[in-house]
Amino acid sequence: MANLRFERLTVVVALAVTPALTSSLLASPAHADEKKDPAAHLKAGKKLLEKKEYLKAKVELLAAQEQLGDPESAYYLGRAYEGLGEDANAAAAYDKATATAGKIPADLAKDAATRAAALRKKPVKVTLDSAPESASVRIDGTEIAQKTPFFMHLAPGSHKFVFALPGKPEIVRDELIAPLVPAVIRVEFDPKPVVPTKPTAPVEPTPKVTPTPTPTPTPEPMPPAEAPLRHVVSHRWICITGTAALGFLAFGGIYGVKTLIDKSKYDAQQTPERRDLGQRDALIADVALGIGLGLAVTTVVLWVKTPSSSNVALVPWVSPALVGAGATFRF
Repeated sequence: MANLRFERLTVVVALAVTPALTSSLLASPAHADEKKDPAAHLKAGKKLLEKKEYLKAKVELLAAQEQLGDPESAYYLGRAYEGLGEDANAAAAYDKATATAGKIPADLAKDAATRAAALRKKPVKVTLDSAPESASVRIDGTEIAQKTPFFMHLAPGSHKFVFALPGKPEIVRDELIAPLVPAVIRVEFDPKPVVPTKPTAPVEPTPKVTPTPTPTPTPEPMPPAEAPLRHVVSHRWICITGTAALGFLAFGGIYGVKTLIDKSKYDAQQTPERRDLGQRDALIADVALGIGLGLAVTTVVLWVKTPSSSNVALVPWVSPALVGAGATFRF
C-alpha cells in the first residue's frame, strides 16, 4: 500500500513539474531568440544598455547587426563594446555607423563620431623592457621613476624614449604609438654580434666520366659436395649393453629358480614368512628379467645400426665343463 501511494505521489509531482519546466524552457533566451526578429533584438539591446548590462546588450545587438547590418544597430553595438572596455571594437562599430550618411539620425551620427575620436585619443598601454633589466627611462625628456620592465599609458602619437643603464651607452628610440593598439618597446644594451655568413664558393660542374666496362669474371667450378657425416655407434656400447643384459638375465633366472623353490616350500608349509620370501624373490626375478630383456633389445638395435656389424660374430664355445656360444668383437 505504501509503494502504491509513493507511485501516485511521483506521478502527481511529475505532472505538476512538467508544464512548469516546459514553459520555462519555452521562455528561455534560446527559444526567445529563435522567435525574435532583428527589430526585437535591437529593442532588447537598447533596454539592456540603459540598465548598463553591457554583456547581455552585446549579445542582442550582435544578433541585430548580423541580420540587419544597419548603422543604428552598429552605433548601439559600439556603445556596448565601449561599456565593456573593448575600445578597438567600439571605434570600428562607430566608424561603421557613420560610414553611410543619411541612414542614421543626425544626433546618433554626431555622437558616434565624437565617441570614435575620443577613443582614438585615449591613452594606450605601452610596455617598456630592456636587457639587462633595471634600466631608467626618459619619455619626451621626462624621467620616469620606475625601472624596466614596467608599463604605462601614453597618448597616441610620436614619442622619444631614452633608455639608460650605468656603464652602458644610452639607447634612443623614436616610436609612433598607434591609437587603440597596445605597444611593447624593448631594447638590448648588449646585442648579440651578427656573424657574417661566408660567401659560398661557386660549385664547379663535375666532369662526366664514361664508365669503363668491367669484364665479367669466369665463375670457378664449385668443389664437390662432401658426403654428410654418418653417426657411427661405437662397439663399446654394444659390449656394455650386451654384457649387462646377460648379467640381468642370469640374475633374474637365478631368482626365478629360487622363486620356484620357495613356492614348493610354501606348498609344503604355508607360513607368512615363506609367503613373503617367495613374493620378494618373484619381484626381484621379474625386475631383473625385465631389465635384461630391455638391454638385450638395445644391444640388438645397436648392433644392427652399426655399419661394421659384420665384425661381430657368434662363435661356438666348447670346454671340458661347459658347452655354449660366445661373441667375438673386432674394433
